[in-house]
Amino acid sequence: YQLLFAGRFLKLKNIDFLIRVFYRVLLKTNKDLTLKIIGEGPERKHFKADKNVIFSPPLSHQDLLEEIQKSWLCVLPSLTEITPNFALECIALGKPILLTKETDYYEIFKDDLIFIDPQNEKDLEEKIIYLLDKENYLNYVQRLKRIPTTRSWEDVIKEHEKIITLH
Repeated sequence: YQLLFAGRFLKLKNIDFLIRVFYRVLLKTNKDLTLKIIGEGPERKHFKADKNVIFSPPLSHQDLLEEIQKSWLCVLPSLTEITPNFALECIALGKPILLTKETDYYEIFKDDLIFIDPQNEKDLEEKIIYLLDKENYLNYVQRLKRIPTTRSWEDVIKEHEKIITLH
């Protein structure tokens, strides 16, 4: 099982949080798990790879889509995100994603996606373990299929208007 994160190595991306939780899940489940982190940035120097945590430099868009397809689960635990394309790419590919509640997608997709609290390690841990159950995982994949994957510019404008009125 490969968990995937793609983005810049910035404090707000909460990568240290993800890695801590990943190791707890690894110990509790005794599953063959790897965490692949794709990206670069100023915080990269603080992290070390091992047999379970793999770092990759940024990929071309096509290679990233292939990596998403190969992954079992994608995770975006950022402390804040506005409208992350990584999440939309996962949804379009039908790939389960755990997404922080601190995005503007929360209101749009709260009935279909599984959201996490980016400051609650237990929350992320429980949701990863929940998705390790095959039935739960397959149910989540089915929920993703309900989300429309084509959006017009008019849709994007309406979503942004909705976001602005919420704030």
